[in-house]
Amino acid sequence: MALQPSVPTPPKSVERLVIYSRIFTKYFRRYVGLPRPVFLTNRAVPEKPNPESDRYCPGAYEAYPYYVRPTFWKRFNPIALLRWASGGDRPGDKPEKYHPEGYKIEELGPPRWHGKGIEWMQGDVQKGKDAVPGGSTCPFGLTG
Repeated sequence: MALQPSVPTPPKSVERLVIYSRIFTKYFRRYVGLPRPVFLTNRAVPEKPNPESDRYCPGAYEAYPYYVRPTFWKRFNPIALLRWASGGDRPGDKPEKYHPEGYKIEELGPPRWHGKGIEWMQGDVQKGKDAVPGGSTCPFGLTG
C-alpha cells in the first residue's frame, strides 16, 4: 500500500460555496456578460489601409515596433521611453528593420520573398471569383 498524505476533506459549506459560485459564473457569462460594444474593442490591425500610402499601420505594439508609424506620442510616451531605457527600440528607430511606413498584405513574409508571387496570387483570387456562381465573392455561393 502506497503512503498518501492525509488531507482532510473540506466542510460541506465550502464544497457548496465552490459549486454555487461556478454555477453563478456560468450563467453570468452566458446571459449577462455580453460582448463588448464596438467602441470598446481593441483592434490590433486597422480595418482599412492608410489612404495616403495604401499600407496598413498598426496602432500599438507589444515588444518590437514593426510597421508602427513614428508619431510624437508613439515615440515619447512613458511606455516607449521605458522600453527605450531598458534597451528596446521605439517606433522610428532602425527604419530598415521595422518598416515604419507600414505594410501591404502581399509583402508580408521573409525579405527574400518580398514582391514575388503577386501575379500568381492575383490569378488564384481571380480563379476563385470565377468559380463562384453568380459572381458573388462568397465561396459558398451565398450573396452578400
